[in-house]
Amino acid sequence: MIFSLFRDRRRHSWIFCAALWVIGAGCFVPGATAQTTPPVPEQHEVNTEHRFRLGLSLVAADRPREAAKVFSDILARDPNLDRVRLELARAWFLSEQWGKARSEFLSVLSGRLPEPVRDNVLGFLRAIDARRGVDWDVDFALVRLGNTRRYESDTIMVNGLPFTLNGRDGETALGLRYRLGGVVKQGFPGLSGSNVQALGFGGFSLSGEEGPGSRFDDLTVRGEAGIRFVWPRATLSFSPSVSRQFLAGTATEDRLGFQAEARIRSRQGAAYAIRVGWQDIDHLRSDGRDGHVATLGLSGTWSLTPRASLGLSLSLVDREAAISLADNHRLARLTASGTFGVGRGITLRPSLYFEHKKVDKSGPAAADETGTGVSLTIETSRLVLGNGFTPYATLSASQVKSDIKAFSWRTHSVALGLERRF
Repeated sequence: MIFSLFRDRRRHSWIFCAALWVIGAGCFVPGATAQTTPPVPEQHEVNTEHRFRLGLSLVAADRPREAAKVFSDILARDPNLDRVRLELARAWFLSEQWGKARSEFLSVLSGRLPEPVRDNVLGFLRAIDARRGVDWDVDFALVRLGNTRRYESDTIMVNGLPFTLNGRDGETALGLRYRLGGVVKQGFPGLSGSNVQALGFGGFSLSGEEGPGSRFDDLTVRGEAGIRFVWPRATLSFSPSVSRQFLAGTATEDRLGFQAEARIRSRQGAAYAIRVGWQDIDHLRSDGRDGHVATLGLSGTWSLTPRASLGLSLSLVDREAAISLADNHRLARLTASGTFGVGRGITLRPSLYFEHKKVDKSGPAAADETGTGVSLTIETSRLVLGNGFTPYATLSASQVKSDIKAFSWRTHSVALGLERRF
């Protein structure tokens, strides 16, 4: 009986899992049932068994999106069912929800898996990196737009004389923050081999803010194309990109750049990445702000349990402008983040960062800055709206300390949004 596996998951669940993945039919190997009389199941175990069978039947009927909802609902009631989490990852995969499938597969790797099952999971992760076709994502949230910073002072000293900075407490309004993206991938058989797959990809993204009146509008349009090489436990990609930013409805900045990224994943669910990038900046309003920016990023993610993971990243930025000394700076940011399932379909995603900004001291009002910030995103999978959207809320606060008080500030925000999940 399936409910007996749920009652003694540690002893039986991965035996059942291995059998399922070997035969690929979502049922027991004949003759594998217990010979002793099982205890009478409790009502919630009967419901769990019924819903689990329903999810498997939906997958078999080529309805993985509906199956994902069923498995998510089971895990919302009991997030410790690793067997169900594995089927949820597979349902996400079949639904072409690549990001969510990757997250669940990586979480499953932190458990005690038989080696054949672990190999299968790693195979799915490789298939996600080598996926073909079209993928898209949508995210939008209600936020307060405008300058929400609160400065310690509005007075700045220049050559021993005080000057007042006016107009920094601008108008704020309730508006929409959004992100829309899509990508198309196609295999390159001529560049592929027995142990590596090559794929070309191209995509676009729209991200920005929309408020009452054009003064709150901020839009960035970005396009990229490149090639990715996929090995069993590593990926390597190269992609040039182009973008344009619009502020208050007017084009303000163009960027033409290049990025290279390498990713490695372990058999235990850890993932590591390194990214390097360079962009040429053409400021359309001021030639003095033309220049370039170079970036380096290092990151690692570790699955502690199927319900919890930790991440750590380091980002280095070097910005150089042609004339404007205020734009010249070097920035280092260290970020720690986590993902924790707390039951009832609720997931918490806390994040904390520290950063130091070293500016060009040639200007009359230049000072180094130190910043800190914290955020908490609360997601739920129990409530599904429209065509597969789930709600979330993000609470955040940040501050910057400068040697010049007029450049020291703090702010906080609340965002209520919807993201495409199913």
